[in-house]
Amino acid sequence: ENCQAPQPGAETVGKGFDGDGGGIPDEDEIRYGLDPQNPADDIADSDGDGFTNLEEHLAGTDPKDPRSHPPRATRLRVKEIIATQLPLKFMGATKMPDGRHLCQINLTPRGETEPRTYFVAEGDQIGDTEFRLLRYVETTEKRPDPMIPGHHSEFIDRKVVLGRGKKEITLSLDKPAIDTDYRITMVLLLDGTTYEDLTVESVFTLRDETFRVVSVDSQTGTVVIRDDAHGKDFTIPKL
Repeated sequence: ENCQAPQPGAETVGKGFDGDGGGIPDEDEIRYGLDPQNPADDIADSDGDGFTNLEEHLAGTDPKDPRSHPPRATRLRVKEIIATQLPLKFMGATKMPDGRHLCQINLTPRGETEPRTYFVAEGDQIGDTEFRLLRYVETTEKRPDPMIPGHHSEFIDRKVVLGRGKKEITLSLDKPAIDTDYRITMVLLLDGTTYEDLTVESVFTLRDETFRVVSVDSQTGTVVIRDDAHGKDFTIPKL
């Protein structure tokens, strides 16, 4: 009699119920072959890919398949950011018969105190560095002449635009670079692999995936990298 009604003390288990409180609902733990009464297996790594079963569940990947896992970039951490001035200086330019300009660029290699001089034309790589001369820019404008009070004279403003990856850097004649350069060290928590001497626009490989450094926030100590193949950005936190 009345056998179809819930009995006193019986617990009703609905969709999403998590009996062990580990974070993975019972129905999913059973589907994954886990114990719905053991919270320890929620934070275990059943397939040995470096991600816990709970992390894989939340990411929608298979915690029993090592080939299925969240993006490895989420396991990167910023170990160090060193801010320096770009070691570049534009020293002069000469127009060539073909209309291009031969520009003198001084560059001080990392770890050295004396600059090296390079003569390059538009489109040329600057030695074996990551910099390329994109264009020479010359403009003329009238400005107050500091030598003749009340008189305006024409002044020629000479600049070069360099490229490093997709970033453009403008140098004014005989003036230090105003852009800040960064040297970044990151570590992959999965196996301790260290990625050193990265800069903005550096490209590096994480296992079988390629990433590019997009930007640096020196205040928070974070770095944004981009998976250009899939158009996805990742903000890497401090270690």
